[in-house]
Amino acid sequence: MVLVMNYDARFESGGYNLRVAKLPAYYDAFGTLFSLIGYFGLWDSIPSHLQIFNYYLFGHLFVQLVVFTLDMITLTSLCEGWAGNIQSQITPNRTLYGPSIKGLCQVARVSYLIGFMFDFGLHAYFTYVSVDYTRNMAMNPGILISFDGKSSPGSESVPVLNPNHGEPVNYMGPGIKRPTEQHGFRYGALPEETEDD
Repeated sequence: MVLVMNYDARFESGGYNLRVAKLPAYYDAFGTLFSLIGYFGLWDSIPSHLQIFNYYLFGHLFVQLVVFTLDMITLTSLCEGWAGNIQSQITPNRTLYGPSIKGLCQVARVSYLIGFMFDFGLHAYFTYVSVDYTRNMAMNPGILISFDGKSSPGSESVPVLNPNHGEPVNYMGPGIKRPTEQHGFRYGALPEETEDD
């Protein structure tokens, strides 16, 4: 939220291309809403709410990829001569001006590439874990969910979800209903008498 109101290149995850410099900040500002939806889905065990949060995470990865691609194009094509170009005075770009004036364009490209790979990889892993958890929750397991295939201490007798088998209750047909669901709220839950009786 602070990045939307205050342009500080130190906190941006890019910014070499001015057209998309604030795109991650604007997108992440909506992350507060989507995080709340995902949190309530996690708290109430509602997989559809978590799926909405997963869509946000996939969008976040897409935004990161678009910003990185356009930033690398800018760093490759404009960085070397940016400090001496008249265009740098017309549309100032502080993020691009620093490496250009110091002759560190190659170092900036390599550093940005390494930082992006780490940042994107970490976000891709978080997205994978969230999607995997949502998939397991949607199976409605009555057993322990474990991501490493091992059981935690004290839960050796609790079976671990096997995604190849799924939850057995999903193959048993319609579930058991309460009498009020089958017969309504009449006394004794007996079927209604008809006029023929």
